[in-house]
Parts: sequence; C-alpha cells; structure tokens
Amino acid sequence: MAEYNRWQEFQKTPVTHRASEIEEMRLKVHQFVIQELGPALNDDRLSDLELKRKVHEQVHAALTLEKAALSADEKTQFIADITDDVLGYGPLEPLLRDPTLTEVMVNGHDEVYVEAEGEDQADRRPFHR
Repeated sequence: MAEYNRWQEFQKTPVTHRASEIEEMRLKVHQFVIQELGPALNDDRLSDLELKRKVHEQVHAALTLEKAALSADEKTQFIADITDDVLGYGPLEPLLRDPTLTEVMVNGHDEVYVEAEGEDQADRRPFHR
C-alpha cells in the first residue's frame, strides 16, 4: 500500500506543472519519512501527539534537503497531506474528520460515497486533495 492509488489517479488527470512538481515531491518526502521513522510508527509507547511531532520534524527535514520552495499555504497543506498519509488513511482523512458526515464508503480509488447527516451524497470524482 506504499504509494496509494493517488499517484496512479494523479497520472490520469491533467494538472499544472506546479502541481506535478509538488506531487513528485510529496512522493519523495513520504518515502523519506517512512524510511527515517520506520519502526517508531508502530511504537505503542509514543503518544499520537509525539508521533505527529516526529512526522512533522521529518517532513521539515525532507523539505530542507529538497530545498523546496513552497508558499505558506502549500507548505501547510503539504505537511497535512504527508501526516494524513503516514499516520492515517491518506486522502480520506479530511472526510473522516468531518463531523457532518455520518458514513464514508469507498468502492475504489475513484468511487467514494459519503452520507451527510443521514442523506446519501455520491462523490464520483477522482479523489484528490
């Protein structure tokens, strides 16, 4: 489950050159964080907050190594995306955190259904952040 289907879906979608650069950097940084933290990601002695802090530290270290030139908004979103990927369910995390949603059903990388406050709402677009 290394790179998700997000990368495959990304390749099918027309995007700007900037978005392409950011997605490539996201893949590199994700791999860097996994490599650097390794077993610590499953260490029950670390609290969720400590683990999140360690992920953020590694993302910052990777961005420094990459000499990434990101705007403040891009950097904030980038860190959130990597954190969601490493510690959660990747691009589904924003849906899972949304208190107005009562159900999230995934039938594939391009077929996601959500139920908001008891009413079905189909979201059949490719699932991107």
